[in-house]
Amino acid sequence: MQVSLETTQGLERKITITVPADAVETQVKARLREVGKTTRIDGFRKGKVPVSVLEKRYGQSVFVEVAQEQMQQNYIQGIIQEKVNPAGAPFFEPKNMKRGEDLEFTATFEVYPEVALDNVEKSLLNVQLLK
Repeated sequence: MQVSLETTQGLERKITITVPADAVETQVKARLREVGKTTRIDGFRKGKVPVSVLEKRYGQSVFVEVAQEQMQQNYIQGIIQEKVNPAGAPFFEPKNMKRGEDLEFTATFEVYPEVALDNVEKSLLNVQLLK
């Protein structure tokens, strides 16, 4: 997973994440096997549908589901890795979401502002002296 963080304007940040295609494809194949256990297709017994048939019928929708899950999971890993504190939910924008290619997406979000507390002890001392 490749992660790059950029500051767009003010408190807004944009994180770009690239997930290797083999990681996504492994998840897709596992999900297709799960679907095959419960899917009933004419001409096949329940749980005995070949993966190639499942691929033709459900491959694209399973890929989209897995890609969305990967975006969520890798976004969380990316903000932890970059030590960013988001203030709200991100807006995901897929850049490359083609099967067999690396999954690339951006997540735009806002962060909490950084507050610097300078001379707190001096201020407290002045308040105590005024009393």
